[in-house]
Amino acid sequence: MQTLTRHIEEELDTVGGDHPNSSLSESALEIRRCEKKMEILQLAFNAIKVHTTSVLEAGRVHRNQYVLIYRLPNEVLARIFELTVKKEPSQSFSDIAHSGSKSPMVIASVSKRWREVALNNPRMWSIIDADSPRTASLFMERSRSVPLDCYLRAKSHLRKIVLPQIHRVRFLQVHFMYWDDASQFLAPAPRLEELDARGYAPNSTLFGGATPRLRRMCLTGSISIQLTAAIYAGLTRLSLRLVWGKNVASFCQLLHALAMSPLLEYLEIDSVRTIFSSNEPSLALSAPTNIHLLHLIALNLKDVDEWAPQYILARLITPPSSLLEVQQVNTQRGLHGILPASLDNLLNIQSIRHLYCGPLVEGTGCWIRGETSDRRTVLFVCYHTLSEPGAIHQILSGITKALPIPLQSLSIDSYLDGEWSVSSFTEILASFPFIEELSFGQCHPKYIQMLTTKVASRCPRLQKLSIQESKISEKMLLSVVRHRTTVHEPAPDIGSPLRTLEIIHCPDISISPSGVVELQTLLDFRWDKESGGEGMSVIDKDLEIEETG
Repeated sequence: MQTLTRHIEEELDTVGGDHPNSSLSESALEIRRCEKKMEILQLAFNAIKVHTTSVLEAGRVHRNQYVLIYRLPNEVLARIFELTVKKEPSQSFSDIAHSGSKSPMVIASVSKRWREVALNNPRMWSIIDADSPRTASLFMERSRSVPLDCYLRAKSHLRKIVLPQIHRVRFLQVHFMYWDDASQFLAPAPRLEELDARGYAPNSTLFGGATPRLRRMCLTGSISIQLTAAIYAGLTRLSLRLVWGKNVASFCQLLHALAMSPLLEYLEIDSVRTIFSSNEPSLALSAPTNIHLLHLIALNLKDVDEWAPQYILARLITPPSSLLEVQQVNTQRGLHGILPASLDNLLNIQSIRHLYCGPLVEGTGCWIRGETSDRRTVLFVCYHTLSEPGAIHQILSGITKALPIPLQSLSIDSYLDGEWSVSSFTEILASFPFIEELSFGQCHPKYIQMLTTKVASRCPRLQKLSIQESKISEKMLLSVVRHRTTVHEPAPDIGSPLRTLEIIHCPDISISPSGVVELQTLLDFRWDKESGGEGMSVIDKDLEIEETG
């Protein structure tokens, strides 16, 4: 510091400093000298400050060269910023939470470089989801002319800012749209690709029907769109939720909408109900038939009128690879009450070769899953039966009428009640003579033992038997295996011998060493013995089985 001040003082003297003036008093000269010294010190301080700032800046630049994000090109950094502020829809595409609307502002305040990158990237500012009109206006200005994603909540002041720019909107979510709001959404939306509207609005033509790019639409509540609206033509995803119809026309509108959406890939109908009977003649006469949905990937029917799934499915033509998912609450109908009498139009259901049935985790219902020969799920039905403990028995009892298909495997879980009819269970197996694999999980032993009698009508092609979490005696198990294999004198009514037996997670099954040897001799025997152990209790007596005619 002293060296610097001395150097500055010498420089000032060189260019011409102050000379003593005899006319000035000694005190004035002292003040003048102090001021000069202060000037020198200030210049020295400024020089040090500039130098320090320069050194620190150089140090930061040098340090940042070792940080990966600072070595990224601006184009890559801009893309990262876009992904940071982007909102991704969930599997139910309309459920998008309000979050992070000011993320671009935060990013732009980190550093000079980040701010430059942010301000030069209009896509970062294209999400309009702010409670402040001032912030929304700022975002719209910085987004320039790129398409907008807009989130409007109930009676939001942002509508006055967003709606005049509807021609720029790519995604629009409106919560809530009321009767007096529909008139605000009549201007064409040529860039709109996705619409999520919730609320209550009359039958109207949104956006004047001019939405050539609209592909995904979710309507929640009583929001109606005219049957002839071109808004349906290009849809690939349609979701209708919490819709209550008051007459036949309101329900038929749904079917007409499907008929006008041939490109649909995903269709969700959730809690769509009516207050009229499905037997009304006008319903059958006015509803369209042979609705071709040849691009359909998944159809989800959830908590609709009991008669509605069968009524809708009878009118749809679906591809073999599509998934049908049905969830019903408090229904007394089995699969025969969901699927139509003829499956000719449902190629996906016709392709089912593997069927699984089990209880819900809550224990208040059951589920059924159907898979194709390549193990692709094409059917999933979930029954939330709140007061029926025998849901699985009830659903299975009508499965033969609903699925007249050549099943290759059947898996049944929690068929526990010994009072349920063996004859009805036998009829189920008799209806599927092509079954090659049979799996019992938590099942009563008498349903397994019935495989030893009348083999010709009970899975004659059975090659693999799997028993899981069940109790069965060694004597009964050996009886089933002996009757199903070709050792010694095989029964003449067996079409194909049993080749594999699996016992999985059955701690209450005990098999003697000699029994294990015999089973291993007769077939491929697989037993995770670690889950059980010798000496555990088993059922040692034969169970009486109902004989069918």
